[in-house]
Amino acid sequence: MLTRRLQNRCLVALWIALLVGSSGTWLSTAVAQRSTTLTVPAYLANGLATGIHVQWGDVLAIEASGRWCMGGRGTDPAVPRGECGGPGGIRWANPVEQPLLLPSAPFGLLLGRISGTTFSIGSSARITAPESGELFLIFNERQGAFGDNSGSVSVTIIVSQAPSGPPSLMAPIAPRETWRVINGYNGGACHYQASICGGNTHDERYAFDLAPDGEDAGGWSVFAPVSGTVRVIDTSDIGTLVKISTSNGYTVHLYHLMNVRNIDGTYVERDDWIGNVWDSYPGTNHLHLHVSDDTGASFPLTIAGRTYDGNRQWNGELIRDNILFSDNTLSGTPLYFTASIPELSATRFGNRPVWSLQLNEGCSVTLFERAWYEGASRTYTRSTILVEGFGDKVRSVRLSC
Repeated sequence: MLTRRLQNRCLVALWIALLVGSSGTWLSTAVAQRSTTLTVPAYLANGLATGIHVQWGDVLAIEASGRWCMGGRGTDPAVPRGECGGPGGIRWANPVEQPLLLPSAPFGLLLGRISGTTFSIGSSARITAPESGELFLIFNERQGAFGDNSGSVSVTIIVSQAPSGPPSLMAPIAPRETWRVINGYNGGACHYQASICGGNTHDERYAFDLAPDGEDAGGWSVFAPVSGTVRVIDTSDIGTLVKISTSNGYTVHLYHLMNVRNIDGTYVERDDWIGNVWDSYPGTNHLHLHVSDDTGASFPLTIAGRTYDGNRQWNGELIRDNILFSDNTLSGTPLYFTASIPELSATRFGNRPVWSLQLNEGCSVTLFERAWYEGASRTYTRSTILVEGFGDKVRSVRLSC
């Protein structure tokens, strides 16, 4: 059942949809939004590909109505007559021989799926995208039993893009690694005002050079710090350049690479492996990272939830991801997070308990027993190996850096 706060949010989203009218229309609001209406048949075993690509953290306000039936075509001998209902589910008293796609949800509930993560929608929901990728909609049914289903539901989806400004980046390194800024703001001519290294048209004022703490970066793996469309530029003197363009008009620059995958012109997900740091830089092998808009202007970086701007001396700062763990002693299933998470059950972490956490220096995290930052809470200002007596109640997380 939706909370009162969630119901109010969905009513606001529906009101916006009514104002828009036609599907596929971008709304003129402070946050870029898009409204789309689709028909989802009950018999699609792989679900309906909506064509809607979202990024982790985007907010989806979803309303659904209609009627669909399981066994309505009479081809399943185990179902002598069709059982029907709406997107909120179908009452079905018989035992289930095979598990449903989402066993914890009712038969016939409208589900969403993004990059392998399946979540409940029903008749109305507000979902924070648990992954980046295309949204699929599907009937909650047994595997292999979709063929005799009938009917469909109409679904209206409003996507609010997040973030509204420059993206918050995952660290472009393996999650448990710690790297250091070896050249940053005020750290050298190439990273101050208009770069003399890339020409005056390339503003690299807010840029980092990164290397593993105490080591040379040559050959180390590099991962996409954000989802987006890739452009690969091969050069002979400074290694391969990779640029990832996000859906809201920003570009993340990763320079000095080698062994880059064949990804030019393709869409990559955050955390996808990109390549390795070039091992032949004329100096210290390192990874260059900065973010720009479509004018080429660079912006302060927000990495793993921590914003680095002109008021901070970047050179020498440590970079790593914040991580929740399902076991104590910083082990078990991890969840790497760069921003607050309103509903942990909507992520791949699911409903696992939080028993330990890793934090960047200067950050704090508050764990809440309920979604959307409600209920009892505990705040941590440093990494801890044991979230004692509270971890199995955590449902949302607020990060402050």
